[in-house]
Amino acid sequence: MIRFMSNLQPSLGMWICRTLLLLAACVGLSACSDRGSQAGNEMTAEARISLARQRYKSGKPVVLAAAWNNQDGEFLAGAQLAAEEINAEGGINGHVLKLETLDEQPFVSGTAFTHFRDQGRYRNEPQLAGTTMAKTILRNPEITAVIGHSTDSTILPAMLAYEQSGVLFFGSGSNDSRIRWSSAHLYFQLQPQNTLLAKVMTKRMKDWNWDKIYFIYEATRHNEQFVELLKTDCASANINFGGAVAIMPDASSNSSTMRMQQSIAALRAGDVDALVLIASSDLAAHTIREARTLGLLQPFIIKLLSNPISFIKRVGPFGENARLVTLGRDGYQIDEFHKRFAARFPNQKADVSAEFGYDSVRLYADAVATADSTDPTLVANVLHYKLTTWHGLLGNYTFVDREVQNVKYSVQRLVRQKDGELAFVKDSSVE
Repeated sequence: MIRFMSNLQPSLGMWICRTLLLLAACVGLSACSDRGSQAGNEMTAEARISLARQRYKSGKPVVLAAAWNNQDGEFLAGAQLAAEEINAEGGINGHVLKLETLDEQPFVSGTAFTHFRDQGRYRNEPQLAGTTMAKTILRNPEITAVIGHSTDSTILPAMLAYEQSGVLFFGSGSNDSRIRWSSAHLYFQLQPQNTLLAKVMTKRMKDWNWDKIYFIYEATRHNEQFVELLKTDCASANINFGGAVAIMPDASSNSSTMRMQQSIAALRAGDVDALVLIASSDLAAHTIREARTLGLLQPFIIKLLSNPISFIKRVGPFGENARLVTLGRDGYQIDEFHKRFAARFPNQKADVSAEFGYDSVRLYADAVATADSTDPTLVANVLHYKLTTWHGLLGNYTFVDREVQNVKYSVQRLVRQKDGELAFVKDSSVE
């Protein structure tokens, strides 16, 4: 299994060095293939598909790539567990499933990335990171499918690179419909769309009798669009808009923290019933800690966390009673998965992203088995017309126009359990 993992944190002056290191990583990936002398990025889509057919016909392994930021959940571990179980069960129609994983962290970390974002000049940086990650994966000509990608702003350029190379892509890290609109027929969005998420959040806020809400959101275009969508739904439900503040991704810096404090300090007056928080796990935790330190007492409702375990560790008791809209579910199937995950990875804890990783691999494997081919077009046709409903950990996956339909959102609350530990549990309260 091929992995690219690093805690590299380059300074702004080392930006060029970081880029060179990433290019070197690309070379290293292609060298690991038994066809490493042929750079996959130089292949046409037709040549890649032809090679896939030849390899499948001759009984060679099915190669699947998985990309995720290891600091944002256990997606890759969940994917690895699924691949190991599939191979223990006899593989895919007798073919070994070979999983190649890529950690996104080295591609999106570093003070250069953060600096450009803080200055509002970072638009090209996520595009470069997404394209570079995709090209790193595509260096291996045996890869005809990719799952994952957790960094929302890098998924679109990565998807475009995969489409050009004729590679199937299961996007597990975003529900931004703009990505699907920009794609052809090989992109499948595994998260339910934003319209459903907004309706779930609005309904629950109405159930809780919240009359006026305030938005705190991480400054991305996708989040801005979701805020507008949620404002519209709330207005239809007679929930009043009390204002909004956009926070930069590096809000933990002194200057960003001061700006956020100044924006939300006035909320201590109490004329707002609740705070809607839309941010990454670490940034959400930091925001809640700052709000509670300032004396804000309003409840929080948080939109999707790919790594709720990291959130709990960082937010601590400041986050008690925060509500989380999530894809996580309860039940026997989930409990059994968590047991197997704990046995395989005793130092890690399964989260929603681990369940997504597991489902993504299982879904792809079943589609390949049904198509009896790794030809991306044939596999895509199976997802459209044959696997009309696929049962996974997170629900029943049904694709309509390449967007999943029957995976549902639920609401959880962060509570302190009898053993003193904080945990998200199903929230059935109506207040």
